[in-house]
Amino acid sequence: MIYTSKANKKIKYLKKLRQKKYHEQDDYFLVEGHDIVGEAFHSNILEEVYLLEDRKINFPVLQNYLSKPVAQYLSSQKSSDFVFGLCRKKPSQAIGKRVLYLSEIQEPGNLGAMLRNALAFNIDTVVLHKTCDLYHEKTIRSSKGAFFNLNVIIDDDLDLLKKMSEDYQIIATAKKSSQTIKNVVNKKKFVIIMGNEGHGISKTVLAYAHEVVAIPIAANCESLNVAVASGILLYEIDKG
Repeated sequence: MIYTSKANKKIKYLKKLRQKKYHEQDDYFLVEGHDIVGEAFHSNILEEVYLLEDRKINFPVLQNYLSKPVAQYLSSQKSSDFVFGLCRKKPSQAIGKRVLYLSEIQEPGNLGAMLRNALAFNIDTVVLHKTCDLYHEKTIRSSKGAFFNLNVIIDDDLDLLKKMSEDYQIIATAKKSSQTIKNVVNKKKFVIIMGNEGHGISKTVLAYAHEVVAIPIAANCESLNVAVASGILLYEIDKG
């Protein structure tokens, strides 16, 4: 099918999926870019593809075509190849043993980078507590495909953290602590908590921690970016 009108019901639906308030309530979300659409296909969540009339793509899913004005209407990028994928949300799986818990992360770029770190260093579950939009295009792009290959669970009410505190080692991160990650992780089941870019981990979340660790840095450096810090910590844990 070729879509030539921005007023088409399906095009309006796809456009709405760009907004958090709509895709939060839906079972589907929209991605943009050939490589990201390819990642979605290989993760078995790609339902439909939308692309320009003169383009072809080798994914055996329903393919729909767009006039260039409609493609430009759907795009949110300054430079786009105008390949869009309608994706089905993956259901969360059972929580694993190596957990990264992200609390109140506000920047989609940081969230995506931490998903990428999690996959790189063998974290099997990422839990999100009141973070920015998981399905924001910047989150997905900056995760470099990790978004599609991780078990992600939402825990805005802290019920899961409370439950995990009973049999997981809960380790919080802070700017200052006498302990480092090297001499703290001692259980096969652990949770690493990373907090907000500005104020860190809230007192409510911190109350569930069994240990608090810091990354030693130079005295004249105030702090590390939260995504960078997560990469260092997860690397140290993974290498043992």
